[in-house]
Amino acid sequence: MKILVLGATSGIGRRVVAKTLSAEGDLVELGGNADAAWGGKENLVAFRGDIMNAGALKTAMMGVGAIICSLGLSLAYSSQPTTYFSRLRKISYER
Repeated sequence: MKILVLGATSGIGRRVVAKTLSAEGDLVELGGNADAAWGGKENLVAFRGDIMNAGALKTAMMGVGAIICSLGLSLAYSSQPTTYFSRLRKISYER
């Protein structure tokens, strides 16, 4: 099963990616630093983009069986966390 990891370059997401890659699982990553941390792994597809961009998120979600969201809220989104996660959920259902 292919897994999309949001927040793959730091904290919990980084550990999820490392563990899945070592188990030879298939991963998809979407982020502003995609490729930087995990580039060159054959079982990882990295998309550069903003997770709040519906088009970028839908592209990253194609063929994915599960999504792991390990995003931390930056100051840009911390005043509206409900809006942030509601939008992410809505985009995931539209795929």
